This record gives sequence, structure tokens and C-alpha cells, in this order.
Amino acid sequence: MKTSIDVDLLRKSGALISLKGKDYVMYKGLLYVAHQHGLEELTVEMISYDPDTKEAVCMATCRGSRGLFIDVADASPQNVNRAMSTCTLRMASTRAKARALRDYLGIGICSLCELPGDDTEPDGFDATTDQRLLSAAAQWGGVDHIRQFCAYHNYPAPHTWTEAKMLSFIGAVERGDIDLGVLG
Repeated sequence: MKTSIDVDLLRKSGALISLKGKDYVMYKGLLYVAHQHGLEELTVEMISYDPDTKEAVCMATCRGSRGLFIDVADASPQNVNRAMSTCTLRMASTRAKARALRDYLGIGICSLCELPGDDTEPDGFDATTDQRLLSAAAQWGGVDHIRQFCAYHNYPAPHTWTEAKMLSFIGAVERGDIDLGVLG
């Protein structure tokens, strides 16, 4: 018997993110929950890739105690954010895996990686305020990891930080005073 996935658990674990008032599931959250629900295999096959246009299509297969699920996804410079425009094959792979995992888990909430374009920052995100944090976060597992860390430890959300607070946080991580790997 398949158990339902607790959306509140996804939210509490930081696997859900809000964007323009709508919830989206994070790929890493899907992967984590799938492992908790018997995921045995997750594979990806490139269906097509055009190096000139950078258009990619991948197919993912997800197998486990809940059954076998297959899905496809595409990516091109026109439907990914600017930072991923040179990595469309990877994005098509991630999107396909996310779609297969959502089916495997019975989660109807779209994953953040499936959204097109540059308009995929969470509510409250301010690119000018968070730019330094984003740059530093790239080496620490991404800004979503920092947001989860802050939420877990009841720190204010990064988009509310002053520049001094942001620089202080970055300095503390770089000195090793804060271990971002500690989420629980």
C-alpha cells in the first residue's frame, strides 16, 4: 500500500518554496523523500541534444517500492534562467528526474526547476540585496541551503538582512564560526 506524502513535512523540511504565492517543491526535497519511500533506482537518458541551439531533452526512470515511473523534460536557453543557459543538458536531466520523482511520490506540486526563465526567485528575494550572499552561497550549497539553515535556526530570512549582517554572516561561515552543514 502506498502511503501519501505529507506536504506539511515537505514544508517544514524546507523542501517547499513559495514563489509569487504558489508552492513549488525543490528537487533535493523530492530526492530525499523518495529515498524515504523506497526509491531504488533513478536513471537519466539523453534523448536529444543540439550543441548549436543548446536544446536538450532527457528521459528519467524512477523505480522503487511504489512502482516504475518514466517522464521526459526539455531545456533550452529560452526556458531556463540566465545562469543555466550554458547548462541546458544538466537542466533537462534535473527536470526529467524531478518529474519522474513527483509521479513516483504522487506529488502534484510543480518543482521549482521546471519553471522557465529568470523569474524563479522565492518571495521576498531582492537580487540587489542578496547578490553578495548569492555569490558566496555558490560555494556553500546554494542560497536555498542558507535559507533552510536560517529557518532551522530561527535566523531572520536573508532577504531581510542589512549589508552589515550579510557580510558578518559570510565572514562567520568563511572563518568556520558557522557550520552550514548543520541543519538538524
